[in-house]
Amino acid sequence: MLGNQENYCDMLEEALLKKPKFTKYSFGDESEEEKRFKPDEMPTLTTSLEKAIIESITNAGLANDLSKIKKLYDNILIVGGGFAKISGYDLILNDRINIWRPKFLSTSALDDIIEYVTNEQNKLDQLKKELILQEKHKKKQHLMETSSQQQNIPSNVEDIELDEDVLLQIQNQTNLDIDLDYIDSISEQGQSFSVNVLPPPREFDPEMLTWKGGSVYGRLKVVNEMWITYKDWDLLESRCLSYKSLFNY
Repeated sequence: MLGNQENYCDMLEEALLKKPKFTKYSFGDESEEEKRFKPDEMPTLTTSLEKAIIESITNAGLANDLSKIKKLYDNILIVGGGFAKISGYDLILNDRINIWRPKFLSTSALDDIIEYVTNEQNKLDQLKKELILQEKHKKKQHLMETSSQQQNIPSNVEDIELDEDVLLQIQNQTNLDIDLDYIDSISEQGQSFSVNVLPPPREFDPEMLTWKGGSVYGRLKVVNEMWITYKDWDLLESRCLSYKSLFNY
């Protein structure tokens, strides 16, 4: 688990493809969980390093540019005073990423897979709207024929409320059913992303690498435009990170 969310590595293939962030049209929309999240309520991180890396790189690609995924997998560097100081851990991590990374997240055809899933979901969303509108027209017609209080019937069909069982029936009719065999055929057309975990540089202590990077980053002029004020956070909350951050994911 990453926080309170199931990560990509622990999901079944169909569940992974149905994850809201996995479709182009829905990425960037705040989920109900994100809307309820408070800055002072830090989630508990109980996942392994390799799974966290896969989750982070995948989300970075989905949020920005899928072509960046290959570059990120080619440039993984362990820093800090823990794993970075274990001799040979870069080779172990390389193997574990390849073991845990889902097949569909390992291919350069990921963009085509997302395109397919998005199109299928859009078709079902359109069908759902049409079915709901049809049922509302039917209900309005029924009310017009049977109700003695015609003035209470909404003039706009959009204002007609449907029963829960009708909505549930429509939902069942429009559930996304993914053809995994077809997804497999798309996946096989691409190339697998190679993983390259860089060994810690000999000239720097791994514990100091983040501080070194931070000091260089802090000297950039563009950093002055990235400060998030209390007013910014009060107005936009976590969304301001998308507008202010250099790494938008």
